[in-house]
Amino acid sequence: GRNDGKKLAKMIRYKKEKRSVKIISCLLKRHMLKIRQIKRSISNIDIEKALRNPIHKESIITDELGRKSQKIIGDFTTVDINPDTMEVITTYPTKKSKRQRYLKGR
Repeated sequence: GRNDGKKLAKMIRYKKEKRSVKIISCLLKRHMLKIRQIKRSISNIDIEKALRNPIHKESIITDELGRKSQKIIGDFTTVDINPDTMEVITTYPTKKSKRQRYLKGR
C-alpha cells in the first residue's frame, strides 16, 4: 500500500543487526523499483525482452562509491543492472532518439 515504504524505512531504523538491515534495505530497494516500474508502465516482460535481445549495451561504469552499473537498451525499455549480480537497479522507457540511433546500424 501507500505507506509500505515508510513502514520498511522505520523497520530499518529499529533493526540493529547488520544482516537484518541489509535484508530490509534490499527489500526497500526492490519495493521502490517495483513502484517506479508500475508508474512508468513497464512490465516484467518488457524488462526480460530488453535483457534477452538488447539493441545496445553500454560499457560498465563504476561510480564514486565503487558501485558498478550497465545500461542495457531494448526496443522499448532501458534497464540499468549491476553486472556482477545481474540485479536490476532501475528501468525506464527507451527514448525514441536512442532507439532510432541504435536500430539504424542493424
